Amino acid sequence: MSHHNRGHHNRTHNNQGNRPLHNRGAPGPLHQKEITVAQALASIEKFQNQFNNDQMQQDRIRESPNYKQEESLLSNNFQTALVGNAVTGVGLVKLQHADSIRAFMEEPKAHEYARFRTFEFIFRIPDHLDFENVTSMSSSHHEMRYKLLCKLMSLGICRACAGLVDNREKRDDHRYNRTLNAIALWMKINNKKIAHALAKFIFKEYCFASPAGGDLFKLALVSPRLCAMLISSWGEIYRNSLPPPLLLEIIGIWLDTEPLALFYPLYQNSNMWLSFLKPEHYIETAKYIPITGLQDLIAWSIRLALENKETDPWRYHLNLIRSIMTLSKVLNKIGQRKHELRLWPRDTIRSLVGELMQVSKQKEEQLTNDGSAKANTVMESVIDRFRHAGLS
Repeated sequence: MSHHNRGHHNRTHNNQGNRPLHNRGAPGPLHQKEITVAQALASIEKFQNQFNNDQMQQDRIRESPNYKQEESLLSNNFQTALVGNAVTGVGLVKLQHADSIRAFMEEPKAHEYARFRTFEFIFRIPDHLDFENVTSMSSSHHEMRYKLLCKLMSLGICRACAGLVDNREKRDDHRYNRTLNAIALWMKINNKKIAHALAKFIFKEYCFASPAGGDLFKLALVSPRLCAMLISSWGEIYRNSLPPPLLLEIIGIWLDTEPLALFYPLYQNSNMWLSFLKPEHYIETAKYIPITGLQDLIAWSIRLALENKETDPWRYHLNLIRSIMTLSKVLNKIGQRKHELRLWPRDTIRSLVGELMQVSKQKEEQLTNDGSAKANTVMESVIDRFRHAGLS
């Protein structure tokens, strides 16, 4: 509490210098009263509760003349709560803010839709910002919220995995971590470059864990949805190459832990996901990350057969095949929505075939006169993997 008071005291004395930086929207009150992150979140959620679960009603409310004014005030209040403690103990304060949001998200609420609308409201970030270089962002307001989301993601994984019991029969109690699922949905409905930035951040963050990877290996036990969105993002980042060995190991463990993880947003859908995942979010991959990273995982598996490394790529390949074999269960679950999906598009298959043809020209000694692969060669492994993926 002392940190909060000192931060507020310093901000009051420097009010004129700070206001243009943090209140670039509609002008707020001359003297904004002290407000906590929890209070700001509660106010935003109350505002979002007007929408109920009706998308049409939400659109009508957004068109009302008072909406923008109220939205601006709530946004300024939340920003005030964030910067109020920023003068002393910056690192600890950011962690406290992230934990306040995590605790808020984890409270069981009847209106899951309004809860996510609150989450999306506080982390609304324009598409045009440079997420490859956060410090170059044009507004510290957006930079602060993006960094807070990164902190929340890291903390959410750590806290969720800390409560796990190493017993697969009991893991269902931890399957639906609300914070991590909200982050997963947020990644899917926002511009893909934001999802890519988050995926890069979280991998780099856990690279420095001891041992490397840390709690990230357990993520499939607490949020298979977030696993799926991270796989999709990493798949696009490393679309034309192989990802780092640690990342492949993490994904392999996820698929071994939960074979459905790759397709989980489709298999274990919910009204909240369906409210936001309209058809364009399934099929418009120019702007949004794919609903699954299947095509890239297949490509990695085939490329691994060409690598001469000490690690055993067969474990990853077998886990992938096990995952693909759950696809019929997934397709039965989504029923008529099948036509909206592009799980392994033809253009991706043609691209991969072209890549294999180029490789075969470099390894002609491994081919017979009729173009078939010789037994016990790398090319035989490559072709077998391609066939496995297609038949599964």
